[in-house]
Formats: sequence, C-alpha cells, structure tokens
Amino acid sequence: ASGATGGLDASKQAAAVAAAKKKVNVPVNTQDAIFKLPFKYGWKRELVYRANMEGNSKDKGEVYYITPQGKKLRTRNDIVAALHDDLTMDNFTFVKEPVGGNPDEETIRSAKSYGNPPRRSVAGIPGATSLDSSADLGKRVPKPKMPKGASPPPSSPYPKVGRLSPKSNPSSGVAAGGGGGTGVLTVSSRSNVFSGSTKGNENINSQDRAKPVGKNRKSVDESRKMASNLISGTNNKHLGTNDRLSGEGVLHATGGGIGGAGSHVGSSRNHHITASNGSARDPSNFLSEVSAGYQALMQIFDYLKVQELLRASSVCRMWNHVGNHQRFWRTVRMKNSYVKDWGGMIAKLRKNGTKHLDLRKVLNAGSNDEMWRSFIEHIGQAPEIETIDLCRCSSTVVGKLLRSNPNLRVVNALAIKNDPIDFVNFEHGKNLEELRLKSSAPISVDGDLHQLGALRNLKHLSLTSIAKLGATSIDALGSLVLLESLELGECTEIGANLAEILPKLGFLKRLRLEKGQENFDMFTVLDGIAKVATLQQLELINCDVKLGFDKHIVSCRNLTKLLLIPTYVSQSAATNQMILKGILKLHATLQLVVWVITEELLRVTELYIDTNVDDGGVPNKLGETIPILKPVPGSDEPSSVTYQTDVPDKVEIVPLTKLESILERRVPNTKVLILKIPFTNTWKQTMVDHL
Repeated sequence: ASGATGGLDASKQAAAVAAAKKKVNVPVNTQDAIFKLPFKYGWKRELVYRANMEGNSKDKGEVYYITPQGKKLRTRNDIVAALHDDLTMDNFTFVKEPVGGNPDEETIRSAKSYGNPPRRSVAGIPGATSLDSSADLGKRVPKPKMPKGASPPPSSPYPKVGRLSPKSNPSSGVAAGGGGGTGVLTVSSRSNVFSGSTKGNENINSQDRAKPVGKNRKSVDESRKMASNLISGTNNKHLGTNDRLSGEGVLHATGGGIGGAGSHVGSSRNHHITASNGSARDPSNFLSEVSAGYQALMQIFDYLKVQELLRASSVCRMWNHVGNHQRFWRTVRMKNSYVKDWGGMIAKLRKNGTKHLDLRKVLNAGSNDEMWRSFIEHIGQAPEIETIDLCRCSSTVVGKLLRSNPNLRVVNALAIKNDPIDFVNFEHGKNLEELRLKSSAPISVDGDLHQLGALRNLKHLSLTSIAKLGATSIDALGSLVLLESLELGECTEIGANLAEILPKLGFLKRLRLEKGQENFDMFTVLDGIAKVATLQQLELINCDVKLGFDKHIVSCRNLTKLLLIPTYVSQSAATNQMILKGILKLHATLQLVVWVITEELLRVTELYIDTNVDDGGVPNKLGETIPILKPVPGSDEPSSVTYQTDVPDKVEIVPLTKLESILERRVPNTKVLILKIPFTNTWKQTMVDHL
C-alpha cells in the first residue's frame, strides 16, 4: 500500500511540473498606460504588418522599438541591454497591436508588397473588423452560371476601366529609348493615372457587376457612407501618419454602379494600390512629369547637330516644338553638312531667329562658285543674323555679304582664296564691329585700304595675310577711332607709317604684329606704342629683336601684358640678352610676360655644347639651355673680364632653370611664362591661351 501511495505522489509531482512548464496565454491589454511610459523618455514604437499573409496567420507583423539614439531594436535581449531610467521590461510589449501612441511616437505601416496587401484591422471603430477579406484575396471567383433558357444580363453602360500593368512604372514619366543609336526620350503613357478601379476589386466584385446597373441605389449610398466613415473617420487615430494607411490617396469612383461603389469598401487591395500611388494619380503630378520630360528633351537636344534637329523635329508635335526652340537655332554650325536649297535654309534661320551662322567646313553639294552665288542671293532675307563665319571663299563674297546684310556685326573669313584681295563693297558694313581676313598664303592687295575707313564702328580688325602691307597706304586705319584690337601680319615694310597712326587710336588696347623682319622698323613702332596710353597688350610674333631693343621698350610704361616670339635665325645670344634686359627694366608695370623659345634653338644649343664644350666625356647635366651674351642680366655671378658697354663679345650657356630663377628674383610681381614650342606653331600662339 505504501508503494502504491509513493507512486501516486510521484505522478502528481510530475503533473505539477508539467503544468508549471506549460505557457499560460494571458491576454495583454495594449491600451494600458504602462506601455506608453517609454514614449516619455524618447522611445518610439513601430508596427509593421506583413505584406503577404493568410487569413488565420498568427504571425501577421513585426514590432520594433527605436531608442532615443535612433537604434532600432527587435528582440527582448536588445531592449534589456538598452534599458535606462525607470524603464523595465514590463513597459514593452511585442503584441502586434497598437498601444495608443500618437503618430510621432508610434508608427503603423505595412511592408512593401509586390503581391497581395496585408490584412489590417481598424482599431477604435466599433463594428469595423477589417478593411478586406484576406482569405479571398488571390482566389479566382467563378462566374455564376445562368439557368438554361435565361437571357444574359444587360451589359453595363459604363466603359471598362484600364488596369494597372505590372510592368508600368507609375513614378516614371520619361523612359529612355534603346536600340544602339542616338538616345531618344519618349513620354510614357499615364492613362492609368485616372483609373477608377484595379484588378483586385474587379475580381472581388465580379458578381455584383453582373447585376443590372441602377438597382439598389439605396444600398449604394449606404456603402459609400460606410466607406467614408472607415477611411476618414475621426476616431481612426491609430493608423499613424503613413500615407499608405491614410485616406488622402484614395481615388473615389465616379460611376454609380454597385461594383464601383463597393470597391472602396470591400477591397483593401484597391485601397493599397491607390494609396501607395496617390501622388502618381494626381493630375497635376502628371503635368509636372510632362514638363520634366520637356526639360529633359531640351537638355538632350543641345547635343544635336542641325541635320539631327531637323530629323527629330519630324517625330511628333512635342519634338517639333522642342526642335524649333530658338535656343537651338541661335548659333547654327554647318560643319560636315550639305545645303542643297539655300532659300529654304535661310527661311528656316529667319523663322527661328538665328544670330550666328558658322559655315566653316560646310560641304558643297555642287560647284563652289554656284554655292556662293545661291548663298549671296538668299542671305539678305535673314537680316537678324549678326555673326557669320565663312569657309573658303573670295573677298568678293565678303563684300557682297556686307552689302546685302548691313546689320552684320562680326564677319570672319579666314580662308580667302583670291589673289589679289579686293575691298569693293566693304564700305557698306557700317555696323561692323569685328572683321577678320586671312589666307593660307600671303596675298597682295589691289589698290589701298581706303574702303576700310568707312567702318567707323569697327572694334577689332585682323589683316594677317596681306603681303607687304607696309608698302600699301594704311592711312585709312587712322579713321577707325573706336578700334580696340588691331592685328597686322607681313609687317616687313611696317615702321613710321604705323607709328603715325597709333596715336590716333584712342581706344586701342591690344596690338599684334606678325613677321616683323627685313625692313621692319621695331624701334620706331615702339616709340609710337609708347604714345598710346590705353594700349596694354603687345604681341610680337616672329619679329627681329636687335641691339637697342631694351632702350626703346623701356619707354612703353603703359604695357602690362607682353608676348614675345623672337626670330632665332642669327645672333640668338644677343636677342636673348635684349629680351631679358627689357623685361627687367619693365618690372614695375608688367603683370604677365610670355617668352616663347623655339625647340629649334634648344636643339642647336645642345649641338653646340656637344661639339665645343670639353666635359671629359661626362654627359651634359645642364638640361635645356639657351645662349645669352655676357654679362647675363640679373645674374649675381661676378665677371672677371671687362667688356665693352654695347658690344659684348662672349656667350654664356644658361640653363632654363637658371633663367627662370633670375626672373623670379628680379621681377617678383610679374608672372613670367617660358614656353618651348616648334616654330610652326608660333603663329598660333595668343595671349588669351595664358590668361
């Protein structure tokens, strides 16, 4: 008996232990104030419903707590480690229900869904259990069978509404076109923006839609009223501030059918899609995206050539409107383009308000003379053009152009082909401000330059290819009183004639002289430059710099910028000494000096060192050097030999590094650039490249 009693006690004890281990599910009151205590210390709570879940699923969401420092915690152990102040674990709950915090303290949202939306209940509204029947979502509702002999129900008078395509991107209004060619932007169709129903509610309400429209109007009104209370009720405070749970993005159905009205009540799938894309369904947003597409086209069309603009303009009305915008036609460049109808071309330029026409490297559809004849015949029909760059043509074309278009302000003809050049009709360009004439080879002039004297508004004149310009009468240049920049080439005969004209040009700021050799009187020209107080920039390109240069240039105190490219044919050492002396004497006024040394001089100097200097077989370690007559100006090394004042008789090989150090030490306030370029590139050097 005692054994039986002991066995009974053991079984009772085991049952008690099992009962103790069994988890007791005690209902939690999520509205208890104890769960709101963390909000007072800066904690936040986030309730996230799962996107896809079955109707009876217990795991319907996740609960996260966010610390005052912004760290998101999702387990009890994480919360225990972060507890502070008077908080305990009893103040936190992971029940998938709201605890009653305000929108700033508690966020309720649903996870991103690519299928069926989650099932959500609305707290605080009596009689409202859920916004959808998730058990029926995704299931195909069979069409009700009609009895034999029965007539089919009448079709709805309302048109079928387009469905949201799963491949469409409601947030993108512009799509890039592929194909391997030039990228073309197309504005995507946004007809689904104004859609009143979606695929979800179409399946759910298919049975209701089979009923005749206009029946049970009272039930329709009640359904609408119920939907309004569910979505925008004043007691719906637990939905948070998330747009996908608020009723702001709901697109109300405009139809009077039962299916259209019931779609907002019985289908949260429609509510989910509409709310998540609420901003995309706004008509004003559609217009803004069309505007963004228009602006994108404007940016892309900036890269199109003329012929590409014409092709793009024929795509559609929108592209035609963009392609004919004046910003694309303000400057028209015809490089690598054919023009078969100059009349149509000029009419297009006039219509689009072209200001600058660039004909350089244009392709000839026929003979060159015929092209220019047709061009001159029609160019007068575009009086708005102000700037023209001509390709290879004769000076006669330039004269006729100035006569037909007297409003031209800039004419550049840098490939004159006729010899001699003719200035007939040039007097018609009275509004001309810039004129550049150049040829690939020196050309002569027929007569003098008296026609240029009529160009009283001229501010920039460039004549760099007229052979023996100094032997021609250039007195007409003195009438150009507004001239600010003057470029003259082939200055072999220039001297006193230019020196007399320069003081008359009271606005002259820049003077460029090319090929001042043979009979070029450098010293007389420098004396004339010193009398022009406004002249600040002097460019001497391939000009002879002789002994005495430093004594005359020292009087040009008005110069602040100097570009020197001397000819290194003979007496290179004396030339370098004169230039160095001149720079040192103008150290108080010069701001920028560009001294160009040709690569040919560097090679000759290197050959001289290898031939004449006995270095015992040691390689030359001086680097690049140039010859300078002794004594080297600015050098601190004393000389042991007494030289004559004006005629030094010995040469010193000076490395370029030493020359740069002398200039840095003697002219610290002047920016000095020593360039090494081949002789063939000296004609292309300008001061603008180094400003």
